Amino acid sequence: MAEHSGFFPDVDGDRLYTTDFLAQWIASFIGNGVYNGDLVVSEGSHMQVIIPPGQAWINGFYYNNDSNLILPVANADGVLSRKDTVVLRWDINERNVTAQILTGTFSSSPIAPTIVRNAEQYDLKLAEISIAAGTTSITQAMIMDTRLNKSVCGIVTGFIEQADTTAIFNQFQSWFNQKSAEYEDDLSTSLKNFTDEFTTWFSDIQDILDENTAGNLLNLINDLAAEVETKETPAGAQAKVDVVADALAAHEADKVQHIGYATASGTNTYTASITGITSLSEGLSIKVKFTNANTGASMLNINSLGAKAIQKGNGNALSSGNIKAGQICHLVYTGSVFQLLGEGGEYGTAGPTQVLQGYTIGTETGIQNGQIPVKNPDLADSVLAVSKMAFNDWGDGKNYALMNGITNAYFGSNVGWIRTEEPDLVASNILAGKNIFGLTGTAIDGAGMKKFASGNVSVAGGTYGTVVISGLDFIPAFIAVCKNGGDEISFYNSGILNQRLREYYNPETNAIFNISAGTFSFSAYNEYTSQYHWFATN
Repeated sequence: MAEHSGFFPDVDGDRLYTTDFLAQWIASFIGNGVYNGDLVVSEGSHMQVIIPPGQAWINGFYYNNDSNLILPVANADGVLSRKDTVVLRWDINERNVTAQILTGTFSSSPIAPTIVRNAEQYDLKLAEISIAAGTTSITQAMIMDTRLNKSVCGIVTGFIEQADTTAIFNQFQSWFNQKSAEYEDDLSTSLKNFTDEFTTWFSDIQDILDENTAGNLLNLINDLAAEVETKETPAGAQAKVDVVADALAAHEADKVQHIGYATASGTNTYTASITGITSLSEGLSIKVKFTNANTGASMLNINSLGAKAIQKGNGNALSSGNIKAGQICHLVYTGSVFQLLGEGGEYGTAGPTQVLQGYTIGTETGIQNGQIPVKNPDLADSVLAVSKMAFNDWGDGKNYALMNGITNAYFGSNVGWIRTEEPDLVASNILAGKNIFGLTGTAIDGAGMKKFASGNVSVAGGTYGTVVISGLDFIPAFIAVCKNGGDEISFYNSGILNQRLREYYNPETNAIFNISAGTFSFSAYNEYTSQYHWFATN
């Protein structure tokens, strides 16, 4: 302990007084606080407050603000509220007194920062700012003046002691509470009207809210309606409104419940920016307009949060052309990739070679054009050729088969029938009694289905000669010749037998057969004009 006194005349430097001693001396007759009417905190532009000119004393140290002082307020949160404290701070280490804003912590029930009062720092609390979630501009209603509260600030009234304004402050608070009680009934009525109006508005918008958010808001509204008849303080009513506001703000901040929109640049590795998305969560839904078409497997990077693969709904990578230039696509984040909605379903086995020309088919690699040709008939008739199916009346000497249907080489368009040239479609190639394509056969049934021919030929009397038979459609293998009314018979059997079995009148000449393709000849004699009968088969 020591004794201190002053101020005495100095003799050779033996009476030196420190600034601390001077401050203690001033503080003994001028108390801490602001001058009456000075330093009233008011709203500024946007997120700012203004402290006008004024003076104050803290622990014997003088403070003077000679012009409007603008202090910035930290931005509000989208979900939670905050309270800030405006102070004059005496700082022995910094050797100054300055106006400052002590920024609070975001909370559903925020508390203003506590002022500091120790050996190194001492605060006078000028005001308290209540900042609701989503605030973009400070208003005077958000600012509570605390200068009259001696426990945190106070008013300097003169020498020796400052005025005790705590009683004044408490008196004001008592008056405020009394008036609040008087207006409770009016407030209840107003709150009911507000609730009714809010319910009407909510019914109009609930269809556009997701199920959970709509249900939560409806519960809050019902709670408010149930409490309408209960007297409520302004603070209580404000708290309930704040809960609803917080719920709406939380819904707005939940980007999974909203569909964002952006335009993506790049090709295959696309980039885009969407306000409010700070992380990729499962179920995040976005719509993206792609400036350029993709040429293969692709990725999307939103807000530089990392490139994620874009896949079809079936889990396959994109093929070239799945994304068109200028196309708006809907994508959902699965937790690892972006899934392209409305693309990549199941496909069948048909491909371009199974689809008609002029038509398209969806495939895993996109839309493909059909490749099966559609041909019109080369020859069109106004009337179908009678009722026959085997037909040779076109005048070209050829045999045709007429058929209904198509071939597997192309698809016939408006074709009722087609024809095909069939040279072997003749009666002699069809067994007798059989009908093919309307053509009745004449061939005799036998080993190898033998062909045959027969006829009569006249020979001049009294001469020897050679008889020629032609016009056959086979090479004879067996021939029999008999004179009409006689008993002479000649045979030919593939060269094994080529002779007359009985002599004619002139024995020098035998019935010798000469065979070639489609013809044969034999020797004949008669002293009178007569006929020979012949039969040939293959």
